[in-house]
Amino acid sequence: MPEIVERGEQPYVGIRAKVAMHEIAAFAQRGGEVFGRLAARGITPVDALFFKYDQWKTELLFRLRG
Repeated sequence: MPEIVERGEQPYVGIRAKVAMHEIAAFAQRGGEVFGRLAARGITPVDALFFKYDQWKTELLFRLRG
């Protein structure tokens, strides 16, 4: 079951886009693009891919050590 998790401030990187519900799966595929760019810079995410939902925008994100 999905849940809301409140967390303190932490660095992250991602892609911001307006995405309709039926487009989320295709949008998630762009995680590889972000992961590749991070790897090219020697940066490793500290957790799995996650989505940040706001009212009209969705972001594809990876948390970073900071």
